[in-house]
Amino acid sequence: APVIPRPIRLVFRDGSTLTLHHRPPHGLPWETGFEPPSSPRGGAPASPWATPVPMRRRSGSDVDAHGGASPLSSMSRDGAALSGLSSQAELACIAEISRALRISPCKGAPDDAETLEVQLVRFIREHGLRPRSIEKKFRAACEYKEKNINNSEVMSVLQPIASTRWMAASEMPDGEWATQYCPIGMHCGFAKNGCPVKIERLGRFDLKGITSTPNYRKKLNAFYLGLVDCLQRRLDQHAADTANLTEGQTYEIFDLAGLGTHMLTFSALNFTKDVLSAFATHYPSSFRKATVINAPGFANGAWRMVSTVLPKSVKEKVNIMGADYMDVLRAELTEEALYWVDAPNEELVHAPRRAGEAVPEPREEAAGAPAVAAIGDSPRDGASP
Repeated sequence: APVIPRPIRLVFRDGSTLTLHHRPPHGLPWETGFEPPSSPRGGAPASPWATPVPMRRRSGSDVDAHGGASPLSSMSRDGAALSGLSSQAELACIAEISRALRISPCKGAPDDAETLEVQLVRFIREHGLRPRSIEKKFRAACEYKEKNINNSEVMSVLQPIASTRWMAASEMPDGEWATQYCPIGMHCGFAKNGCPVKIERLGRFDLKGITSTPNYRKKLNAFYLGLVDCLQRRLDQHAADTANLTEGQTYEIFDLAGLGTHMLTFSALNFTKDVLSAFATHYPSSFRKATVINAPGFANGAWRMVSTVLPKSVKEKVNIMGADYMDVLRAELTEEALYWVDAPNEELVHAPRRAGEAVPEPREEAAGAPAVAAIGDSPRDGASP
């Protein structure tokens, strides 16, 4: 650790302070004390034994107050928060949760620093600055994914790829089967605000074809949960790459053209509620807006039934429209995204690739074990390089 000849106190514009102390008595390389804006300027400095805030060496590698690899890269090389949105309070909350995860590791948690930060920011934005509550919810989400998604041999192959490129619905577990009956486009260009666009033509779902398949419920669960997880992995990486959490949230389009009351079966409604509940609980702050188009008159009643599992913050982002939706979509989507709104079903399920386009070759890191090290640093203790 660099030598700090005397305590250094940084004062931010909001009145918060950060104090660096040289080699405290318990022998750590350095320690920090953080005072929130409510602390009076010029008052007594915060305790040097407060929760460590990750700092960066001059070389650019990430280290925490214990001198090892930090589980997050909360500061970029120019000193700005990685997400571009994290406040000092959010960074302090992330540091506290990360320290708890180091003390008691959570199976299924991201191994790389950037993804961990993005995911924790999502939970904080949805649930507030409550470190213990966020940690509990985050651990529950990791346990859910470990139990329902990560133990699949197919997903062990798809997950590393999902972090490197946008994938198609047809590439998901049982995707070739599912997309015969469920026209879904995982990545259909971008909205003008930078959000990736996903399109689901719910009104064209062939429920009779789905239910005629033996063991269809298990296959459909594997398909849809795999789709959500692979999409989330790409969104996390996209948010880190663009340094913007907004661009790691989807713009969802649900096309109800063709939807009839015969499709609103007990099984269909329960499946929809299960998927929505899992999405809202374990993948918070993952979509920016949902536009429902071609909604029939009874759609509002159906929505009230299935949306009971969603928090208010999610329901407020949903806009239900009839057939007069094109002006809204033209104002909010790019030309590429507008193309996919009317693309044939057989092409939509392969989005973002248009007809005739080849599947991109996997990147080198996706071909083997996924990268696990913090940016610019060695892997954590016990992790494979």
